[in-house]
Amino acid sequence: MGELRRTSGPRDERVPDWGVSVFESHHADDFHMADRRHDFAKALYVLSGGGRVWIDGEPHACAAGDVVIVPIGRTNRVEDAPRAAMSLYAMCVRPGVWATADAALGERMPCGTVTPGDSAGGRLRDLLRRMLYVQSTDTPGRRAHLAGLALQTLALIEQLGVRGAKRQATGAARDAITTAGTPTPKNDPDDAMRRYIDELEHRFYESTSLDAEAERLGMSRRRFTELFKRHAGATWLNHVKALRLRHARRLLAQTHRTVTSIAFECGYGDLSTFYRAFTGEHGESPLDYRKRVAGP
Repeated sequence: MGELRRTSGPRDERVPDWGVSVFESHHADDFHMADRRHDFAKALYVLSGGGRVWIDGEPHACAAGDVVIVPIGRTNRVEDAPRAAMSLYAMCVRPGVWATADAALGERMPCGTVTPGDSAGGRLRDLLRRMLYVQSTDTPGRRAHLAGLALQTLALIEQLGVRGAKRQATGAARDAITTAGTPTPKNDPDDAMRRYIDELEHRFYESTSLDAEAERLGMSRRRFTELFKRHAGATWLNHVKALRLRHARRLLAQTHRTVTSIAFECGYGDLSTFYRAFTGEHGESPLDYRKRVAGP
């Protein structure tokens, strides 16, 4: 299997002039970060491991599933716990991104650790994965799409943190998470399914299930399964798998991203599951595919 590429120092947190950057970072056991200060807001989503994020000299403990918000202009550094080096997603956003939509948003952002519930945490993780995906493409409107996703992420973080929901999402936040992005089916279930299948082209990396998707469309599991296979020509599980592996092939061939990074971006929760899916479909490992298609 591919070896996870870990770093002993912090990533370069440069943010383009238009305002949004997202990256992932996997820390080595000897990771060390000096104090730094930014002219942008930063949100860290901890994928694994744990430790503390120091903000203006105050420690904020964090573990897998937590989000740590660093407001603009605050001195900050990440400190891993012994034998628990962190892997995380980081989103950096300049104030100009939200200035027009909500100029006071930066002032209302929580500072420090927010612990979302499972649903909110999944939604945050999916938004960050989507941003990584969009950032890796060269499609028209990419910058606007990233800015919109950043605003959604900041809005969700505000809902979780500003009302004092440090340990679980408030009811209002859960409602927002449940309804955000939910398609509104028309009376024609076939039309709703066709639109849903088109939408999956941009949502295949999200953490979800067949039952959850059937509920989103207001259908029974049996009805959803029947309509999906009729219009997609495959089962829901196989169709999602095909979309994920198609994106994985593109990243393996066209980027230098690690296999672990690609697995997470494509929606796989762990490396071994990705390897089984890829090898079972293509008869070779992701690394062998990369060597064959892209060369050394």
